[in-house]
Amino acid sequence: MTIKNLTPHALVLLAEDPAGEITGSVGFGRGARTGQFRIVAELASEGVARATTSVEAVGTVEVNGQTVPVTKTVFGGTGDLPAPVEGVRLVVSLITASAALAEGRSTDDLLVVGEAVRDEGGRIIGVTGFGAV
Repeated sequence: MTIKNLTPHALVLLAEDPAGEITGSVGFGRGARTGQFRIVAELASEGVARATTSVEAVGTVEVNGQTVPVTKTVFGGTGDLPAPVEGVRLVVSLITASAALAEGRSTDDLLVVGEAVRDEGGRIIGVTGFGAV
């Protein structure tokens, strides 16, 4: 199977390993856990598949006497998302995968990033797997 990364960033796939050279944490708050990881693979970006978006005004709220707009982002088509190909899985953003699903495209070939691994500063340094839509 071939996996193509259609997100704008390289993806580092990590596996938990007590002897791993990378220290990171997964989860948030009280559920967060720190551990050691090793690099399984690095997937360079092979282009970017995006959903189109537009912003619609849906109302206003008052904050300290000031009227503040409330908007809604509407996700549209996925024109730059390639058609499914046997034996190829595409890593895309959750927004792109959700837009594909909403427009009726099969998502069997789509993957989204799984659980993020963060360094001490909270920056994402890799993921532990992929998710399906």
